Amino acid sequence: MYFNIDYSEKDIAVLAWQLKNKNIFIESVVSRCPWGYPKVVLLSPLPQKNEKKGNKLNFIAISTPLWLTCPFLNDKIHKLEDQGYVKKIEGLIQGETGHLEEMKKAHVHYAFLRKKSYLQFIGEQETIEPNCKIMSSGVGGIRTFDTVKCLHLHYAHFTLYQENSVGRITSIILGNDTHCREEICRNAIREE
Repeated sequence: MYFNIDYSEKDIAVLAWQLKNKNIFIESVVSRCPWGYPKVVLLSPLPQKNEKKGNKLNFIAISTPLWLTCPFLNDKIHKLEDQGYVKKIEGLIQGETGHLEEMKKAHVHYAFLRKKSYLQFIGEQETIEPNCKIMSSGVGGIRTFDTVKCLHLHYAHFTLYQENSVGRITSIILGNDTHCREEICRNAIREE
């Protein structure tokens, strides 16, 4: 099995609080913060766990299987994007052959992860349209591998695949400021 199925009902409650959405269908918690709360998750391509036939596929999970859920990091990275870091990092990637080659590999890895997740949890009996381009696209559905769409997506992928240059650069910019000091997700448990 490529993905370790690891989450609890408490994790689901925290995720619902983090994402302000009760309809969260995940297959795994990929990364946790130092407090033990979900930080990055692998979404389920099925709308409900263990249901196979007769259900519509979750195309959000197929196109973007990894989600950064930590509200602290989401805010920090959003501020970086507001400061123009998407274009700054994109320029760095485009101007540096080594980074560009790493990003090509990262996008291929992401496409592989998407396909592997789909096959593991759906199986071959269900198929996406043969012409569906999302299955071979990169991080965030990107088809042009020298562009950057969203730092959140790259950071989430970086937690699983350290060679993602955009995620690594984002991590370097964040420095040691990658988790809250006040354990904000404990509020999810209080509100249950």
